[in-house]
Amino acid sequence: MYKTKIKQFATLPRLAAFFTLAILVALSIMQPLGAQTVTQGYNAEEPVQRGMIVRIKKEDTTKISPLTLDMIDQMHGVVVNSNDAPVTLSSEGQKVFVATTGHFEVLVSNQNGNIEPGDYITISALNGIGMKAGGKEPLIIGRALAGFDGKTGVIGTSQVKDSKGTTHTVNFGRVDA
Repeated sequence: MYKTKIKQFATLPRLAAFFTLAILVALSIMQPLGAQTVTQGYNAEEPVQRGMIVRIKKEDTTKISPLTLDMIDQMHGVVVNSNDAPVTLSSEGQKVFVATTGHFEVLVSNQNGNIEPGDYITISALNGIGMKAGGKEPLIIGRALAGFDGKTGVIGTSQVKDSKGTTHTVNFGRVDA
């Protein structure tokens, strides 16, 4: 009777399932799975580019626009390429894709100083462009995975006014965040 129960348990399909399960468990321990990033398609009436921090327009939720400092509470995500994520949701004709989670390049400036890896990123005075967060910003977009010193990787410059009304030149580029 004992031999019969062992034979019934150790069938070929059961052994194959057991070994498959063991392999899957071993793989999951060696490389934990992260959350899948999903991007959403939108339209934009204003020019936007990869890395811009954007908000959804209240009057038309199918459209996005660059985030401004006075609308920081409406921060939605970062503009990415359509093939930057494994899953993209969009309707026909939507050509701007926004990620709300994951690691992507973000446009940043050196308005609040150099950005070091690990610094928090928030919106700057430049629409859609981030900067190093200080202690007073209510929201952040994420943490920088790389640095930006305003000298290397510069893709543009702009003028901004500080709280005293003095105009400063800031440089901007992209960092992984």
